[in-house]
Amino acid sequence: MKLALHDIKRLETAVRQCPDGISFAQGALRAGGVPQEIKDAIKKILDTDKADHYGDVRGLKELRVALSDFINSQCGVIVPESSVLVTHGTTGAIANILHQLIEPGEEVLLPEPTYPAYWNMVLMARGVPVHTQVFEKENCGWKFSVDRLKESITEKTKAIALTNPSNPLGYCFSHDELCEVTELAEQRNLYVIVDEVYADHVFEGEFNSAVKFALKSRHVIKTGSFSKNFAMSGWRVGYLIADPLLVRDLWAVQDAQVCAPSLIAQFAALHAITHPELLVEMIEKVKKSRD
Repeated sequence: MKLALHDIKRLETAVRQCPDGISFAQGALRAGGVPQEIKDAIKKILDTDKADHYGDVRGLKELRVALSDFINSQCGVIVPESSVLVTHGTTGAIANILHQLIEPGEEVLLPEPTYPAYWNMVLMARGVPVHTQVFEKENCGWKFSVDRLKESITEKTKAIALTNPSNPLGYCFSHDELCEVTELAEQRNLYVIVDEVYADHVFEGEFNSAVKFALKSRHVIKTGSFSKNFAMSGWRVGYLIADPLLVRDLWAVQDAQVCAPSLIAQFAALHAITHPELLVEMIEKVKKSRD
């Protein structure tokens, strides 16, 4: 199998070779960079042996507990530690999921437009990526059509990959739409992967997280990361929330792919998530930069 590097990444690679080049190819937030407080905390960790050895394949226990508390504070739901897996970025989370769930030849629906890397990730899992149109232009925005999604499902369909908010449309799924998609997945025995890396950057309208559905249905998996909200895209820390039985199966997949997430990066994420004032400051910087 030979994979082709997406045009966006090829463009980014080319721009890196130009000293004065400016790339708009990658969705990396550079509004001030990683908070200095996080960097200072990591300097102290480096003076110890806490990050010198292999970590837990599930992720740092303190970080898993902190993620549960963080999601509870944001969404008002109790997330069992057994439902949490820390990963090598959201990309690592989705790769784990696809390698566990997809059998050779099974289809994964990718509603367009979407994050380009999904295509190759499905191919790597020996699946068949299928682009499908589920968004309709409406006035000055977009409308999601669950009927179009239903029409795209075949007997070979195994999963659907959504981004919420949508990347690049910025579309936020309503509670009712997430309900409909969950019911559809349960009826057709499919899995819905909901990538929520931009969840903390909804400045207009309402954001509804899929985490509530992931805790109720084994057919829904929510992924997230520290790349956007804390500008830590270079640190590669993400996570997923799913049915505990699926999470347990994913331990072996993650072990085979990366052994365990980077410990030093996890300590950075732990400091970030346990200091909510940093998130408030980061969001304000991003909004100011946008405006």
